[in-house]
Amino acid sequence: MYCRLCDVNVVDIYGRPNPGDFGDDRPPNGVPDNVDVICDLASMCPDDPTVLPNIHLNKKVYRVVAKAFLASLAG
Repeated sequence: MYCRLCDVNVVDIYGRPNPGDFGDDRPPNGVPDNVDVICDLASMCPDDPTVLPNIHLNKKVYRVVAKAFLASLAG
C-alpha cells in the first residue's frame, strides 16, 4: 500500500491480529476475541504473577509483522 501523505510504501498490519473483533467465539470464554489475541501476541497478560504486563510484542507477533512485510515485498 502506498501512503501519498508520507510518500512511502507501507504495510497495513492492523488487520493481521484482527484487533477489531469484539466477538467471543475463539474460544468462547467471556473475553472478547481481540483481547484474547492481544494476550496471545503481546505481553499484556503474563501467566507468571512476578512478571508485569507490558505492551511489547512477543516473538509470535513479530513473525506476523515480518510475514506481512515479506508478502508486501514479494507482491
